[in-house]
Amino acid sequence: MKSPIQTNARPYILFVDDEELAQKYFRKAIESDFEVLTASSVADAVEMLGSNADKIGVVVTDQRMPKEMGTSLLRRINEDYPEIIRILTTAYSDLDSAIQAVNEGHIYRYITKPWDIRELQTVVRQAVDLFCLQREHDTLVAEKLSVIHRTILVDRAKTLCVLASALQPKLRHSLHAIRDYVAFVAQPGLVPDISAFAGWEDLWAGTVDETLSSVGITETVTDVLQPKDFESIDLGRLFQELGKGTEGIHIGVESLPDVLMLDDGIINVLIRRLLKLTADLWADSSVVELECKQSDDSTAVNISVAGPSNPRVFSSLAQSAHQRHWATSGPHLDLLILHLAANHHAGHVTVTADPNCPLAIEVHLPVGGNQQGRTALPDNWIEQLFDLLEH
Repeated sequence: MKSPIQTNARPYILFVDDEELAQKYFRKAIESDFEVLTASSVADAVEMLGSNADKIGVVVTDQRMPKEMGTSLLRRINEDYPEIIRILTTAYSDLDSAIQAVNEGHIYRYITKPWDIRELQTVVRQAVDLFCLQREHDTLVAEKLSVIHRTILVDRAKTLCVLASALQPKLRHSLHAIRDYVAFVAQPGLVPDISAFAGWEDLWAGTVDETLSSVGITETVTDVLQPKDFESIDLGRLFQELGKGTEGIHIGVESLPDVLMLDDGIINVLIRRLLKLTADLWADSSVVELECKQSDDSTAVNISVAGPSNPRVFSSLAQSAHQRHWATSGPHLDLLILHLAANHHAGHVTVTADPNCPLAIEVHLPVGGNQQGRTALPDNWIEQLFDLLEH
C-alpha cells in the first residue's frame, strides 16, 4: 500500500497511452490544473507507480496497448494502491470491457474516444475531488485511532503501575520493572500500522474488555510470581533441565559461578517464560541461540537470546504489545513477567526491537554484592513515562 500524500499536496495525474499524440492532447487539456506524468505501457506505468505512488492520486489509462490491456493495469492498481482513483479511456468498440471493469469495481469511470475535452476535464477534476475527500477521511480516521490508541496504552500503564505497587511488599523493584516494560512498549518503532486498531471506536465494549483483561493479567502475574527465599542455585544446571525438549533453541552455558544466590521460585519462572517467549516469537525458525554466561567483569550473569532476522518475529512482538484487545496470554505477558522476575533480582531486561535488525532479548542479573538493589526512581518517573506514551 502506498504512503499517504500530505493533506495539502496536490495529487499528480498519471496518464498511460502508447500514442505520443494522445499524451500530448491529454497534457494540453489537464496540465494547467494538475501535474501530469505519462507512461507509454503498462510496464512503464507500474515502474512509475513504484517510485511516485505517494504523489499520484488519479490514473487514466487507454484500454488498447501493446502486450497488456489498460484494464489489467487498473486491476493491479486496485489491489496494490486502492486509494488511487482509476479511469479508463476506450473506443466505442471496447465498451463492453469498460462496463465490466466498472461493475467489478476496478475503475471509477470510463471515457470514450475520441474525447470530449470538457468531459475529460470534468471527470478528472471529479476524480481528484474524490481522491482528496478519501484522503481527508483517512487522515481523520487515523487521527481518531491514534488518540484512542494512546488513551488505551495510558490506561494499561496505569493498571500496571497499580499492580506493581501492590506487588512491592513481596516482589522487589516491581515499579522499576513496569517503568522499563512500558518504556519499551512506547518505542515509536514498535507501534504497528495505525489501521491495525480499527474497531476500537466502540469505547464501551472496549472498556469492558480492557477491564476483564486487567483482572486476568493481574491474577496471572500474582499467581505465577511467588517469591521464595534467596538460596544457592546452579543456574547452568537449571537451564539445561528446563530447556530439555525445547525444539529449535540451542542453549549454551559457559563461565558461570558454581552457585548463585537467586530466588528459587522467581528464577524458575524467569527461565520458563524466557524459553516460552523465545519459542513463540521464533516459531518458524530452525535454530535460535540462547546463551547464559558471566559478564566480563564478573559482576553479573547475562542471558541473551537472538534469532534470525524475520519480519514476522518483530510484527508478532509489536502486535502483542499493541493489540486491540489486551489478551491475558501471549508474548506481551511473558515479556512483562520477564521484566518483573529480572528486577526482583535487581536486574533488568533489554529488548533490541527494530524491523530492520535481528530481534534480541537480554536478561541482566547482578551477582554478589551487586544484588542489593536498583537506583531509586525519580519522583516524576510516572510523568516521564506518560510523556513517552503521549508522544
